[in-house]
Amino acid sequence: MANPSLSDSSLRYLDAVANNPDPVVTTTEIAEKLEVTQQAVYNSFKELEQKGMLRSKKVGARSKVWWLSIQGRQALAED
Repeated sequence: MANPSLSDSSLRYLDAVANNPDPVVTTTEIAEKLEVTQQAVYNSFKELEQKGMLRSKKVGARSKVWWLSIQGRQALAED
């Protein structure tokens, strides 16, 4: 059963992260892949991080990478 707190859009973002060939992603990569703005991806990623679905780490002055948390992987498996 899918996580009721996740919208179709959120699941789409999680799926894009899960299906990326690299273990971490940037908002730019996902924005290009899904043909949405980088700001839209960032806003969704922040919300998903607050829900425990994604984790992030700052890797430079203005760069951040994101990856699925265990909770995020479980949410996708349930969908």
